[in-house]
Amino acid sequence: AVYRGYFVLFLPIGLSGFSALSLYGATAINVEGQELWLLKSLPVPTERKLSVKYRVSLLLSLPQTLLSMTVCAVALNVSAAECLLYFAAGVLSLCAGNYAGLIVNLFKPWFDWKNRAQAAKQSLSVLLAMLLNLLLCLLLAGTAYLFSVSGVAVGLLACIFAGGALCAAGYLILYGAGVRRFEAL
Repeated sequence: AVYRGYFVLFLPIGLSGFSALSLYGATAINVEGQELWLLKSLPVPTERKLSVKYRVSLLLSLPQTLLSMTVCAVALNVSAAECLLYFAAGVLSLCAGNYAGLIVNLFKPWFDWKNRAQAAKQSLSVLLAMLLNLLLCLLLAGTAYLFSVSGVAVGLLACIFAGGALCAAGYLILYGAGVRRFEAL
């Protein structure tokens, strides 16, 4: 019974962390390669281009996270109230990880690859995004743990607040410095 609370507390963060390690956003700029000029020359605002990159990475990673979280919620017999907090914590953690991957790729792109597999598997931006996502998961898990002394729901709420703050920071960085960086590429 004691361990169930820890599973409910840490599983959404861990599962979204594993999904964020898929790192679709961390390769979104790399895969453009020498054709980046085509994307940059589209008559669409830069914010929209980056928004599409972010939403595609989220669209690709969200279903696997929701499915695995649903299976775990059923297995742990999570109550309806805990389930809402559980899913919110996981989704916000995943969103923060996707922002981190795209931001890292914007600031550390690699365009001189020989094939697309190199761009996805052997770039510095992928390694840095994986490490940053691990750090974000540890930060969220630590926040949840510190506040869980008052109960699992309080720990999940703290995780939701911290995940929301990380998402807001990612949004501001991506659509501020990220836009300027993309235009300078």
